[in-house]
Amino acid sequence: MRLQSLRLHGFKSFADRTTLDFRDGVTAIIGSNGCGKSNIADAIRWVLGEQRASAVRGSKMEEVIFQGTARRRPLNFAEVSLVFDNQSGRVPIPQTEIDVSRKVFREGGSEYSLNRNACRLRDVQSLLRDTGLGSNAYAIIEATMIETLLSDKAEERRTLFEEAAGIGKYKDSRHAATRRLEAAEADLTRLEDLIAEVESKVRTLGKQKRKAEKHRELQARRLDLEIAVAREELDRLEAGLRVAEVRRGELDEQERLAAADRSTSEAVLEERRIEATELGRQRTQISAQLASVRAELDAREREVLVADERRSNAGLRMKQLVEERASIDNRLKGLAQEIEQARAAREKLQKEVHAAKTKAGEKAEQNQEIRRALASERAKADEAASRSRELAREIAAAEGERAAAERRRRDALDRATEITTQLEQVRLDLSATSDQTELWDAQAEDVRELVARAGEAVDQARETLTVLRGREQRAREEARAVDDRVSTLTAQLDAREAVERGYEGFSPAVTAIMAAKARFPGVRGPLADFLSDSTDRSQAVEGYLGPLLQALVIEDLATARSIRKWFREEWTEGGSILLLPLEALPSVSGSVNAEATPSQWVDLLLADFVADSSDPLATLDRSAVRAGPMGETVDKRGVIRLARAEEGQGILGRREALGRLRAEVAEGIRLRDQRGEELERLRESLREAEERSVHAAEAARMAESRLKGLELDAAAHRDRRGRLLRDRDGLEASLAGHTQSAEEGAEQLEKLGLRLKSLADAVRQGAQNEELARGRLAELERLWDVARDEDSEFRVSLARLESDLREVERRLGAAENSHGGASARFRGIEREAEEIRQTLDKLSGVRERAAEDIQRLFEARDRETARVTLLDARLAEVDSELAELGERARVARRHEVEATEERHRLDLQISEGRSRIDRYRERLEAEWGRPWTALVASAVPQEEGDPESWRRELRQTIEQLEAMGPVNMLAVEEHAEEDRRLEFLLTQRKDLVEARDNLTAAIRQINRTAREVFQGTFEAVRANFQRTFQSLFQGGECNIWLTDPDDPLESAVEIQASPVGKKTQRIHLLSGGERTLTALALLFALYLVKPSPFCVLDEVDAPLDESNVGRFIHLLRDFKHETQFIVITHNPRTMEAADWVYGVTMEEPGISSIVGVELLGAFPQQERPVAGTAQ
Repeated sequence: MRLQSLRLHGFKSFADRTTLDFRDGVTAIIGSNGCGKSNIADAIRWVLGEQRASAVRGSKMEEVIFQGTARRRPLNFAEVSLVFDNQSGRVPIPQTEIDVSRKVFREGGSEYSLNRNACRLRDVQSLLRDTGLGSNAYAIIEATMIETLLSDKAEERRTLFEEAAGIGKYKDSRHAATRRLEAAEADLTRLEDLIAEVESKVRTLGKQKRKAEKHRELQARRLDLEIAVAREELDRLEAGLRVAEVRRGELDEQERLAAADRSTSEAVLEERRIEATELGRQRTQISAQLASVRAELDAREREVLVADERRSNAGLRMKQLVEERASIDNRLKGLAQEIEQARAAREKLQKEVHAAKTKAGEKAEQNQEIRRALASERAKADEAASRSRELAREIAAAEGERAAAERRRRDALDRATEITTQLEQVRLDLSATSDQTELWDAQAEDVRELVARAGEAVDQARETLTVLRGREQRAREEARAVDDRVSTLTAQLDAREAVERGYEGFSPAVTAIMAAKARFPGVRGPLADFLSDSTDRSQAVEGYLGPLLQALVIEDLATARSIRKWFREEWTEGGSILLLPLEALPSVSGSVNAEATPSQWVDLLLADFVADSSDPLATLDRSAVRAGPMGETVDKRGVIRLARAEEGQGILGRREALGRLRAEVAEGIRLRDQRGEELERLRESLREAEERSVHAAEAARMAESRLKGLELDAAAHRDRRGRLLRDRDGLEASLAGHTQSAEEGAEQLEKLGLRLKSLADAVRQGAQNEELARGRLAELERLWDVARDEDSEFRVSLARLESDLREVERRLGAAENSHGGASARFRGIEREAEEIRQTLDKLSGVRERAAEDIQRLFEARDRETARVTLLDARLAEVDSELAELGERARVARRHEVEATEERHRLDLQISEGRSRIDRYRERLEAEWGRPWTALVASAVPQEEGDPESWRRELRQTIEQLEAMGPVNMLAVEEHAEEDRRLEFLLTQRKDLVEARDNLTAAIRQINRTAREVFQGTFEAVRANFQRTFQSLFQGGECNIWLTDPDDPLESAVEIQASPVGKKTQRIHLLSGGERTLTALALLFALYLVKPSPFCVLDEVDAPLDESNVGRFIHLLRDFKHETQFIVITHNPRTMEAADWVYGVTMEEPGISSIVGVELLGAFPQQERPVAGTAQ
């Protein structure tokens, strides 16, 4: 597998399309600072899937896109492609060429492609896994990576070893298997819970099933008993019904006999009532006759009294009439004289009135002649005036018609002019709409394209949003994992600190004194509190000092005495205590040291102590106390002390582990903050992507809205054009009509002018005739006024005479009337006097006849009274008989009613019995849900016992059923169903347990295989590292090891290097050049185990001096046959060693380009490099 070419477009400073072709060997990329050399390394890292913006020297991923210069606009995307030669088949795909591309857009979207087919980042990572390529593999080496390789973060170095060992696929498989195992465990846990729940439910349903079966047995027994009791009860009710039917027949016969007796009694009673009625009628008639006799008797008596009263009144009236007749006779004489005088005056006035009337007749004929002439002239004058008015009206009408015709003609002309203008405007609008139609069609097409692009932008934004959400989800999971790690480490740190604060691991006496330190103010603490040795000395120091680490550093002997007192009097658990008083330390002058410190005890005890990695027992050296790495010591006296202080188990080991744990916690917190910042940046990118998605959707919506608006405008435009065409046709028709109206108006005006001329002549002639008629009419009116005045005077005289005549005739008539009235009254008095005399004669005869009638009426009254007495006696007898017969009839009716009521009661009783039978059956049918016949058929007949015992047993059965409480009658079916479900779940649990065991075995197999592969690779890398290191440093020692050999798949990798002439020391104490060579030795050790297809070295030779550069070049030449090297460098010697050279320059400020560089004499002619060119 070999790198063929790199294509860039819009990536950072490479604004133009640029292609770099790579060949075997070493390719150098050179150029001045800031020209864009490192952008090539960034591009390779980026296209291989780098997701951290900081890894490509940016704060956000959009910064890889060309930002523009003073003369160039920014680009909207960046694209990088890598082409590999896969003829060796290292990547397991059928293609012999692999094209990996990545494209990012300024709006936030990102695309990956493999061989020009869209794919996912995961697909790229999966394809290149275990090839040594990848954003975090060892294919790209830069200065910062050197620091990372040799930093204290040993875990980060693991990725290089895992990539070289090719265990990534094993870890992925283990991770997938672990996830499946966790899922299986979770499913198994849920299944166990479900099985427990179902088992509990099965047990519960088992109880309910037994209860339901018992309930069914009791229900069956209850049915048998209820049917038996019901049949006995129904038999008893039917027997009672039969007895009632017999009794009802007897009552029907009693009712018939009572009805016959009642009918006979009522017939006799009715006869006596008729007789009583007839007697009452006769008595009433006789009583009426008696009353009539009595009334007539009273009348006769009143007549006698009235006759006497009338005789008295008639005498008085006769006297009054004689006096009145004398007065009337005198009055008649005076009235006769007055009548004669009135008649003479009437005759005179009648003659005068007749003469006046004759003269008035003559005068009236003369006035009539004048009146007729006046009427004739007045009619002629009125006719002339009417004719003049008619002509005036005709002239006014003609004038109005002419004005209207003129107005219509002007309106028609004005309207025609206006229509002509409108018609021209409509024609212009029609012409303009034709051009606008084409314009709208073009705009609609542009907007449709804009809608399509907006839709693509929306899809791209959504895709980018999906990618960012996936990255944000992964980042959140990583942050959660880091947070969990920090929480775990913090908990461990708290626990260990609590252990240290409690001085666990110290002797009980020391622990007790430190717990009660307030009682001993002179106690400073154990000696171990004041030791701070490095890891490589801690085991030796702990092995040498031993129990002295628990010795208490105190201030003076007074403190020692108080501790001794406590130890003797209060401490009961035994043991011993070592005390190191500060005042026992000698000062410089040899006196007591008042300013001594606990660290001086440490210096004193370790004064002759030397820790060495070599074996102290190899030679006997009494110049100092020598200690080995495992704690064995040899003092100046030659006493050898063997100790076994296991790492992390002693006091100092625990404290060093505590220090490392604190460092891990701090690093975890830093990493958590870093992950939090990355997550926040991703969330910000996600928010920006969401905003871009919203903006894209809004742009698409606006484009669609604009398209709809254009389509609506086009439709409105078409409607407007149609309206304009219709308006044009209408205006043309209207113009023709108004032109014709104007011509017709002109003709009408000419006709009206001729008519007005003739009417004016007629008006002048009529005015002359009217003037003549008015002159004649004035003369006749004068004559009529004179005649009317004379006639008025004559009429007044005649009226006066007639009035006098009427007054005389009125007096005459009044006198004659008075005379006639007086004569009539005189005659009336004569007649009334005669009548009174006759009445007096009649009244005398009436009195005599009335006396006879009164006597007769008294006799008739006595006879009728006797008849009434006889009838009253018979009526009393009949009433007695009626009372007796009524009582008999009432008794008969009562007997009939009683029989009827008893029969009705029996009918009700029979109906109630039948109803009870029906209700009884219906109740049982409703209660059991089956017809009566089916219940009887299904019930078992009861042969033993009597109905009362059945009822008792039925009550007991019902009580047992009620005592059972609610019963789940479906429990039997539910129990069977849940039992089957439990069996199914148990089968599933068995399958899950088997799957879990298989996954566990698979994980163990994966771990075993990965461990073997990793350990083999690790040992090979160690051997290669030592060989390469000694080659680069011309000797020296180096080593790599696992901090946890028992877990090689998770253990961190530690590095130790000691150049020639130097003691073993920590990596961070090496110089920059030494660190670089050490890192290169490690990288090339990895390459020896598993070469990467290519390696990019970004200015890694910068810290090297001339000699080390030579070693570096020698190393490149050794490996270039197996790996392509792309070296970004400023070093001339590295340039000279390159097989191919590319130069990067900025001919245009801010724009990187590739230029040809030829090194004369550096290579043979046939091997001269061919420089790349910008494309």
